[in-house]
Amino acid sequence: MTTATQILSIPATLTGRERFLAAANNQLLDRPPVWMMRQAGRVLPEYRELKSRYSFVQLVQTPDLAAEVTLQPIRRFGFDAAILFSDILVIPEAMGQPYFFRETGGVEMSVKLESAADIARLSVEAIEEKLQYVVEALTRIKPALHNQTALIGFAGSPWTLATFMLEGGSSKNFQNAAQLSRSDPHLFHELLQKLTIATTRYLQMQISAGVDAVQIFDSHGDHLLPTEFYELSGRWMREIIEGLRKQVPVILFSKGTRDWAGIAATGAQVIGVDHGISLAEASTKLPTHFAVQGNLEPRHLVQSTPIEAYEATNTIIQSIRGQRGHIFNLGHGVPPTSKLENIAAVLAAVRNEPLSTTGVPRGVRPLPPPRPMNVNLDLVRKYNVPGPRYTSYPPATHFKNETTQAEVLLSIEKNNETTRPLSLYYHLPFCQSLCWFCGCTTVITTQQNKSQSYLDYIEREMDLMLPRLNPARQVTQLHLGGGTPTFLMPDELRRLGRMIRDRFTVAPDAEAGVEIDPRRISRDHIQALRDMGCNRASLGVQDNDPKVQVAVHRIQPREQTEQTVRWIRECGFVSLSIDLIYGLPLQTVESFNRTLDDILGLNPDRLAVFSYAHVPWLKPAQKIFTAEQLPSAELKLDLLKLTIEKLTAAGYVYIGMDHFARADDELAVAQREKTLQRNFQGYSTRGDADIYAFGMSSISQTPDFYWQNIKDLEPYYASIDGGNSPITRGYRMTDEDKLRRQTIMRLMCDLELDFPEMSRRTGVDFSTYFAPELASMHDLEADGLIERSATRLQVTELGRLLIRNIAMRFDATLLPAREGRYSRTI
Repeated sequence: MTTATQILSIPATLTGRERFLAAANNQLLDRPPVWMMRQAGRVLPEYRELKSRYSFVQLVQTPDLAAEVTLQPIRRFGFDAAILFSDILVIPEAMGQPYFFRETGGVEMSVKLESAADIARLSVEAIEEKLQYVVEALTRIKPALHNQTALIGFAGSPWTLATFMLEGGSSKNFQNAAQLSRSDPHLFHELLQKLTIATTRYLQMQISAGVDAVQIFDSHGDHLLPTEFYELSGRWMREIIEGLRKQVPVILFSKGTRDWAGIAATGAQVIGVDHGISLAEASTKLPTHFAVQGNLEPRHLVQSTPIEAYEATNTIIQSIRGQRGHIFNLGHGVPPTSKLENIAAVLAAVRNEPLSTTGVPRGVRPLPPPRPMNVNLDLVRKYNVPGPRYTSYPPATHFKNETTQAEVLLSIEKNNETTRPLSLYYHLPFCQSLCWFCGCTTVITTQQNKSQSYLDYIEREMDLMLPRLNPARQVTQLHLGGGTPTFLMPDELRRLGRMIRDRFTVAPDAEAGVEIDPRRISRDHIQALRDMGCNRASLGVQDNDPKVQVAVHRIQPREQTEQTVRWIRECGFVSLSIDLIYGLPLQTVESFNRTLDDILGLNPDRLAVFSYAHVPWLKPAQKIFTAEQLPSAELKLDLLKLTIEKLTAAGYVYIGMDHFARADDELAVAQREKTLQRNFQGYSTRGDADIYAFGMSSISQTPDFYWQNIKDLEPYYASIDGGNSPITRGYRMTDEDKLRRQTIMRLMCDLELDFPEMSRRTGVDFSTYFAPELASMHDLEADGLIERSATRLQVTELGRLLIRNIAMRFDATLLPAREGRYSRTI
């Protein structure tokens, strides 16, 4: 008999993954883990929004979409386990029998198996190749769960798959399978054997991709008599489970089956129990080493009130309290008409939490209030000095005009000996009007034909470079910046896409981003960008307040932004980032708070919230702003504090500098795993590539060299007309530069420096080499920007706001007088 003391001795700090695996391994817990069959998809409004744009099969077969649907219920409800969004019928499809969904409901196979020849044509040879999209989805899902949530893979039982395949789709009684099993048992066994081989290999793929457990759905087990179950279903599942060699726990859910001996003989570790069988009965019929899963009746999610669902859940938990190995679930899948508040009530009961009384819609976790940041204004004044943004080191201000084409070509040829991937950047400089805050290199024109000529020169510039590049090097990153890339007409964007793909080998999973101005764009522009391969959109908003928009000469009604976001999602972009700027004329805390609320309502994946760089000596248009219009350093700090507090409370991770991302976004994951990179495109997960940039003013980068193209349009054209690459200046890095670049970039990305690790990376004794720099940081430590030990430097929360100032201590290029080179750090 288990005592209360034993139950309470279980740590309450288990992660969902740890709790799930403990229960699957038949351990005693203070409360069961919880997940729900068919929790991914169906009922969630965010899923229905995706489903309005993609077919079910598209969602299953597109890794990014399948990953998104899998993660949606985890974000919303925080289940202890995620189950892959897919379908059991992917196996018949991979064997040569595709499926689709009828408009009237139910599934239909493209053909019905009606003869021995039909079964003979089914092939298991290419299972791994044809189901690779499932592996790709799992490799996206796994890191997004951060080892906090278990990941479950699944497949259908051979019997259940055979019923669909022989019937040609959904059916009320699946008579064809039963008839074939009796009329030609040898042929029926041939079909089941093929399905067993395919399913074993498919589940092994999922295990290799990192799932923590797998579930076999014997959804049509209730169509078998107890005397038939083991021969027609159980024995084949046993063969699958034996083939998996106990690498992960296997859950068996056989609907309505009461052949307990046959179920136990399969070798599954966890037995799912449907709502027609009580957990008490299952526990007494099964040997004690089995864990059980279930089994709330799904109708409680549809017909009951939240209180009734809460009480029904409590009743089940109390019925087996003190027993080992219980995973709470439904007795079947989540019904499509389930109420979100009832799902939330079930989870509250499992977790022994009271029902929500906050007024927040149930099923949506209330955001914690923003945590106030306390910053000393004297520190703001002390550290508000000009400084680089460190998208490169040395900064571009140190590039040399005497750089020759021969030097650049030598660097290119040297680096072609490696297999480093390529990152391509295209600068598309045209804008129809000038935003007065803008610091970019632009060409202001209303003459649309200029873009066609510009593409001609981009093409010729690529052809000048292409003979120097190793064609085996893959492009893993592509970015269109400006200016306004969408100044180009849709056909011109498609042409640019063809130009790139005709000349470079673009990886299938390449990250292709584009900067979009919502003010002058059509849905055809967005579709053209998607057609050319762009999959990440960065939307320029800056500020939604009408007074600020007038002051900076950029009128962009909120409705334009919302419409563009809808088009981006309709066209299938996998990521949306929105750009804002704080520190613009006439901004207030109240107005920028409204802008942040508007943007959070659009649910972007990332946000870039840049500090306005006031450099009128470089950008004369900025001289129009008066000192009275511009926020003080103190107000800019208040705007930055508001942004950090509000976005982190909304679930975004503050990456550093000016970037925020969802916790499951690649940027946030890369920062946690210490693989984040920084380059001219900002923070990146693919910064290990050589950057080849095309177009006026664009900057390229190899491991030992930077070079920049001519900044003005006509000279840029003239250089290409003369048969020369349009290079104007560059910089060859010394070993000292490379060492300092690596130090600054790791500090900017990781927000810490591990001295022994840096010694390993750089090949020098880090503490000794940088002893003068480290000794100069006593003030940073005293002011609370960093914490130090003999082997480590850690940036504090306050230090994040002033990360540029910390990085500047390692910058050997800085001159005592920085005015005229850089914007201020706040």
